[in-house]
Amino acid sequence: MAIGASGSLGWVVALRVLQGVFGALMQPATLGLLRTAFPADRLNMPIAVRSAVIAASTAAGPVVGGLLVEHASWSWVFFLNVPLGRSPWPSASPSCATYAASGRPAAWT
Repeated sequence: MAIGASGSLGWVVALRVLQGVFGALMQPATLGLLRTAFPADRLNMPIAVRSAVIAASTAAGPVVGGLLVEHASWSWVFFLNVPLGRSPWPSASPSCATYAASGRPAAWT
């Protein structure tokens, strides 16, 4: 969101570099969370779903970004990430509570 609100090109570049660094740190972390949450014999499907989501977002990103830039403004590309990033929270909270209550090892506890 800070990128969309930034006032100069220097800030946009600096914040995009920071976004890239933290995005790169999230990739191995998601695999670690999956390995912790699922037993080895059931790990293939969660990794496949994760990979499919990454592929779909990589394919849809330029199209959606282009439409936003054409019909709104370049900054809306970054403002759209806020509701999309927060949308999994309501469905993830009960799952996290279930894992914590069951005594299963989970990265969230």
